[in-house]
Amino acid sequence: MCACLAWHFYEIDAQMQFIAGGFETLMAPAGEIIDPVLETLALVEPKAGSAASLADLQARIASSAPGFHIVITSRPRACTGP
Repeated sequence: MCACLAWHFYEIDAQMQFIAGGFETLMAPAGEIIDPVLETLALVEPKAGSAASLADLQARIASSAPGFHIVITSRPRACTGP
């Protein structure tokens, strides 16, 4: 799903930033970063994350430039209801 979204942004020549487990790009035209993004996605494996790493990601998103933020995770959805 991530690769499909990245390719879509490449096809429409959108600005994109990518963050994944130790790899991060600057905000740039998708055509400039698509190759390393797809390479990273080809090698990524799900791993258990700590609550601290999730909180860090949420803080980074909250303090980043305005725009759409798409987060794809293997983490199960938290139960928030009774």
